[in-house]
Amino acid sequence: MKFRVSVRLFCFLLFFWISSSVVYAIDDDIEQEILTLKERVQINPEDAVLNSELGLAFLKTGNYAEAVVPFNRAIEIAPQEAWYHYFLSLAYAGLGKHTEKFTALEETIRLNPKLAEAQFRFALAQAALEQHQEAIEHYKTALKLHPTIEKGHYYLALSYFLSNRYLESIESLKEELKQNPDHAESSYTLGLAYILAGQYEKSIEPIKKALQINPVLAKENITLSVAKPVQK
Repeated sequence: MKFRVSVRLFCFLLFFWISSSVVYAIDDDIEQEILTLKERVQINPEDAVLNSELGLAFLKTGNYAEAVVPFNRAIEIAPQEAWYHYFLSLAYAGLGKHTEKFTALEETIRLNPKLAEAQFRFALAQAALEQHQEAIEHYKTALKLHPTIEKGHYYLALSYFLSNRYLESIESLKEELKQNPDHAESSYTLGLAYILAGQYEKSIEPIKKALQINPVLAKENITLSVAKPVQK
């Protein structure tokens, strides 16, 4: 029974990830899906997977408040399923309920520490609370599980940077730029990290590159002027 439920959950997750990229192209289909799932949940209210499917359908339409109820119901039925807590965290994030989101993510990684997405989002939540030392550990865990997670090394670098760990920030930014060479913010932050690490000459090129990619950063061009006198 547990295996059957896990397969059903996996199949729906796969569908959710694929279809989420074309949400607005299939609005009518999603509305029909929600109606169908509501009917199925009424018939089988103790089915955790059906409740989670309904919650995910609400997530796809941006109905975060409505998603909370079926996710909580799924958790009541199957409290040890980490994914349900993770989905609930997404609904709370959409509602801007950060305390509840934090709690749901904390429970997710307690149940399954190998969920890279949850580790990463938990790190982001900790960083937002300026808990950078804790955030660093969860970023590192997420990157071990998923080395190419989008902007993962960049956000890790920011927590290093904001903890005055500039050399470690530099290494993380270099890694991010290997994966995403045109990310202006990474190049710019790399330049700043070099300056604060006392490596002034190395700061010039990444800051120049950042300004070429994103001229809006030019308003902070004072940083470049500070570094220029050191260049020989």
